[in-house]
Amino acid sequence: MTKPRTRSTTASAVTTIAKALRARLDADEDDEHATLRAQVALWDRIRPILAANDASVGLEALDALVVSVLAEDDELPPLLDRTVVVVPHPDASVRGEVPAHPLFSFIASPYHGKRPSARSGSKAAGPAKKKQRQLRRAPSLLQNLPAHVSAKLRTDLEQLE
Repeated sequence: MTKPRTRSTTASAVTTIAKALRARLDADEDDEHATLRAQVALWDRIRPILAANDASVGLEALDALVVSVLAEDDELPPLLDRTVVVVPHPDASVRGEVPAHPLFSFIASPYHGKRPSARSGSKAAGPAKKKQRQLRRAPSLLQNLPAHVSAKLRTDLEQLE
């Protein structure tokens, strides 16, 4: 029965197994471990490609997974225990066209001129026009003038109105 894996036990087990694998590869003089050497070389070529973008996360978890696969050890079964996010190299990013969305793309819908009437069938008259307010006329000054006012003053007041 294997004990549950935690990050601390995984890290120490990976380090121990990785050292054992490295020792086997370094001591190999007659290419007894040629397959293991090729697998390590392959991961050694893939790893920098995955780490090319600083926004990538979890490369250590992938390293631990590869070590557990290469070790074929019951103490460290192959298990990805953390989240891994691999982002492409910044130079490989291609700026694409944003797909249209029915709610957020106002340009996507063609202009149809006037908007359709909400009323049904018959053509009704438009809304009633507002009546223009007229100024109330001030009471005429001529009505309240005394009778002894000269004719010249009366004509001048008429012109002012």
